[in-house]
Amino acid sequence: MENRMSDNQRRFFCRLLFLFFCCLPTAIIVYRAFHPRTSDDWQQQVLATTGVHTQVSSVETLSPTETVLRDVTVFDGHGQPVLSAMEVDLNCTPGRSQIVIRDQIRLSNHGLKYIAETINRKLMRSGACSVLLNDVVLTATENGQTRELRVSPLEITTNPTAEGSRAVVTLQMRNANALSDQRAVVQCNVDHIAATDQLRIHVETNQVAMPCWLVNQWLPELRELGSESGFAGRFFIEPQEERLSGWIDGQFTDVNLTSGYDPSTVAASGGNMLGQIELHMSFPVLPRGVGVDRKNDFAILKMPDGTTQPILPDYELQEVFNVASAIGKTVRTARSKSAIKF
Repeated sequence: MENRMSDNQRRFFCRLLFLFFCCLPTAIIVYRAFHPRTSDDWQQQVLATTGVHTQVSSVETLSPTETVLRDVTVFDGHGQPVLSAMEVDLNCTPGRSQIVIRDQIRLSNHGLKYIAETINRKLMRSGACSVLLNDVVLTATENGQTRELRVSPLEITTNPTAEGSRAVVTLQMRNANALSDQRAVVQCNVDHIAATDQLRIHVETNQVAMPCWLVNQWLPELRELGSESGFAGRFFIEPQEERLSGWIDGQFTDVNLTSGYDPSTVAASGGNMLGQIELHMSFPVLPRGVGVDRKNDFAILKMPDGTTQPILPDYELQEVFNVASAIGKTVRTARSKSAIKF
């Protein structure tokens, strides 16, 4: 026997479809049109979502999911401005939020640290989100000298994972070693492990030398490498049993070895004696022969004249739990090696 709906059932079903597909979307659009969020509303919303204090001049609602904030300034926890943008596009859809800044922004080393802490503190714990900065100039001022690095674009995406969450940071910059205007992609994966509230970090520079001054606030020991130094390669760090474990495979470029040379040699070279340190090391740094991978570790110092010397990673046969301390000891060992030669 054929089962057919009655007239009343058909009318009810048609009315339900009309309400869901016509009246509800229209009501949402009308509500957004006559009840737009003000600048103050958005400042409070950004603060509640990211924990960041902002100042917004004006707001334009383009659609129920897209909003443009104009003349936006972001402040750190002490009320100091860290970046400003003419326009910030917000696109909020179920399951993901997207932030786009198309005009150029300048971000100091202090601002970079604040943004990184914000990503770790809020964005990585707030679900799926993406931030696209079309044009960024990273700056650092030390001893009256300002250094700049332009990256275009810089993108940050966060997603929940089984362990907690992951933030993927990718940036493009011109490869200074390339003959053409070739751009290389530098990627950093940061995993937040919810069970221990710790971070696991994996960086791949694709052989582009990233300036060490970018991370001086996290690894102050890198200042020992010199103001022009950079790192090209990859490294992996993860917390393990109350200490850092991982590996580093790459080169520190333009390492300042001037202190290892006599003044006349330095003067003849134009004031700087720059070398290179090649590293393939696992952490923690243990005495040579301890651990299955220790036999493959090496550190080589390339002198300004092109000659090379090995640097053994068995510093006084003591364990080194801090990656930055290991790098600092490598640099001091390199300088002592160059001083012995000259």
